[in-house]
Amino acid sequence: MCDDLAAAEEALAAVDQLSEEIRAARRLEYEELIAELAAEIGEALDRANIVPIARTPKH
Repeated sequence: MCDDLAAAEEALAAVDQLSEEIRAARRLEYEELIAELAAEIGEALDRANIVPIARTPKH
């Protein structure tokens, strides 16, 4: 998922290099994909059994 998100972000960053005819459609497509992947990653993290590690403060 993270690799897909990174690839979509790279594609969005390069969208201005596309022809004007397809630029807006691709921008919207990548923005939607990024939002969906970010939500999916967030949901996966919410479901994960994460155990916090207590750390003593460093002084």
